[in-house]
Amino acid sequence: MSLIDIFTLTQLLGYGRMSQIYILSREKGYDSVTRLLSRPPPKKELKDYEADLMRDPDTEVVTLGVRKSLARGSKKNILDRLVHDQDPQVIGNLLNNPKVTEKEVIKIASQRPVSGEILRIIFKNSKWISRYSIKKALVLNPFTPTDISLGLINFMLVQDLRQISTEDSIHPDIIKAAIDLLERKGG
Repeated sequence: MSLIDIFTLTQLLGYGRMSQIYILSREKGYDSVTRLLSRPPPKKELKDYEADLMRDPDTEVVTLGVRKSLARGSKKNILDRLVHDQDPQVIGNLLNNPKVTEKEVIKIASQRPVSGEILRIIFKNSKWISRYSIKKALVLNPFTPTDISLGLINFMLVQDLRQISTEDSIHPDIIKAAIDLLERKGG
């Protein structure tokens, strides 16, 4: 999973080393590695859809500090409302809250529109990214950073790869990776 996080890997190895790996992967014909390292933008980005965001008038007037605190709380009705919050810190607190279930995390990972930063926080949360349904929700979300989807696609089951390979809403590189994996798996 650590190798999938190209953003963090680039910070660790440096841009020069990552460029060398990219060039080598192209020369050797490692298409899946080249796709992963090219880091194309997601098919959809939040900035283009900000007018479509779900807004909760009750939580919108609450300060960030209070929302972060509420995300650590135990009141189910408040946690259900905070699932739609667009601040990564609030979502980070929600993900670490023991009262939050897989159902709520899938709801966050499936939101459209949503910030790529929020989806990256889900990806980096070891408790939640270990769940197959969370991985699948991230891959199918057109707002997920493409490097994350390209890495997670390797964990998908054949029936889900079939679905992904026909999904118009996601990035063409992800569709191509799903088709390549299906061919290799004989599906």
